[in-house]
Amino acid sequence: MYKYRLRPRLDLLPFILAYLTLPLLLVQRWLGLLPAVFFAAALAAIVYNDLFRKGKSVGETIRSFPVLLAYYHVRLFGYVTEAIRLRLGKHEITRQRL
Repeated sequence: MYKYRLRPRLDLLPFILAYLTLPLLLVQRWLGLLPAVFFAAALAAIVYNDLFRKGKSVGETIRSFPVLLAYYHVRLFGYVTEAIRLRLGKHEITRQRL
């Protein structure tokens, strides 16, 4: 993303917001609804993408959902660790125009 000057990954945003707002549970228990809403939005986006954009059946979506959930978390981990590395200057990438 950074190398080719692409925009940030919007499909990962609900997961990022869910994990960033998770510490609100320590402040007030009812504030735990906020990360739950973000996580539910992320799950709904995955299901919507499979059903309506990829044209999968409900059965196919149900069978592939656990793998997709793991896939999105692996992508999220990679995205966040690379973003931190770039911000801290630990990893340099030469930017290129497409």
